[in-house]
Amino acid sequence: MILVTQPDIENIKWATYRFDIGVTFEYPSEWTILSKDIDSVRFSGYENNMRVAVYDRLVEDRAVANPHTWGPNEGGYEVLWEKPISIENADGLEFIWGRPSDNEVAGYLKAIYYSEQYELDVRLSTDSDNITIDSDTFSVFEYMVQSVRMTQ
Repeated sequence: MILVTQPDIENIKWATYRFDIGVTFEYPSEWTILSKDIDSVRFSGYENNMRVAVYDRLVEDRAVANPHTWGPNEGGYEVLWEKPISIENADGLEFIWGRPSDNEVAGYLKAIYYSEQYELDVRLSTDSDNITIDSDTFSVFEYMVQSVRMTQ
């Protein structure tokens, strides 16, 4: 992997991505869209790829949007770090999903918002499992998470 120096967050030029379902978020305008469909988009930027997906999720199925309800997987992944997140009309969790290690917190950086009002599950995630909370990618991810808006 080639490491690219990330510009200072205040100097990034932001673009807005809009899903037809009424969800928007900002991303660095220099990023390349690798793929997109009606409910997801994948970007290439800086040190890794990012994905944003939107799912229709009935209120009775909202537990799927909570990583603490996910069953164990083959790799032994679990929530290693977390913090609650909130925007207008939605709450959620930003977290690192990875394998426990003695000396670091590293894994896939993810954020999930759930809106009861719109019955939507919005997920942002990295494609790389080497992201840490002090990584350059973290500040951009954090900005993207806070830029999510849901309207209908």
